Amino acid sequence: MWRVFYCQDVGGEAGVKYTKPALSFEQQADQLLQRGFQADRARLIETLSRVSYYRLSAYWHPFKRADETFAPGTTLDKVWRRYTFDWQLRLLVMDAIERVEAASFGTLFTFYRYVNFLEQKQPASELGLPANVLQSWLFCLNYIRNLCAHHSRLWNRGLGIRPLIRDRKNAPHWHLPATSDNRRTFAVLTLLRWLLRRIALQSQWAERLRGLLKGYPDIPLNLAGFPAARESSPIWK
Repeated sequence: MWRVFYCQDVGGEAGVKYTKPALSFEQQADQLLQRGFQADRARLIETLSRVSYYRLSAYWHPFKRADETFAPGTTLDKVWRRYTFDWQLRLLVMDAIERVEAASFGTLFTFYRYVNFLEQKQPASELGLPANVLQSWLFCLNYIRNLCAHHSRLWNRGLGIRPLIRDRKNAPHWHLPATSDNRRTFAVLTLLRWLLRRIALQSQWAERLRGLLKGYPDIPLNLAGFPAARESSPIWK
């Protein structure tokens, strides 16, 4: 099997065609092991055959050094736990987004930006939000939904579309124990928690999230923007 790459020059004209042989699962495994990745070879080959090299690489990337070798202690178990944690987190996030979408917004996820200000203001006021804040949340949730639908890494991602965080004067509870970093996933989890408390009072979503976090105490949640004392936040109580 061969991979084919096409390049363009700076003028935009078709450039040179390059070919590169694709590595077999066995070759991929051997390359990883040679670079210091710690795993049973047979299990690593089987894992690569089920989950692509490309998809898993997002989870071992933080362990790679500049010379492409892995930091000591980089194991398949450690990478696999990050992968499975992120997979379960995406399922939880998708469930929350679908509840929000079904209960309140429907096609507003897609069309909110195109309706006039008064039409934007009505659903926002029903939720006690400024229209521009709700708009930013919907744009962000649409972006997150697309990430989840394409099985993209979520937990420690820097967000490409960021939700607005309400100001401290009018919504101080958004800043306790600390202001959420809207570049990170915890801000998305917090706004979903806030919305679900208003549209799905019986939802056990927050408890399910806590259960997931409890099952993965080894995941560095600071990389997802989790504050140390998150449970003291009024939104999460």
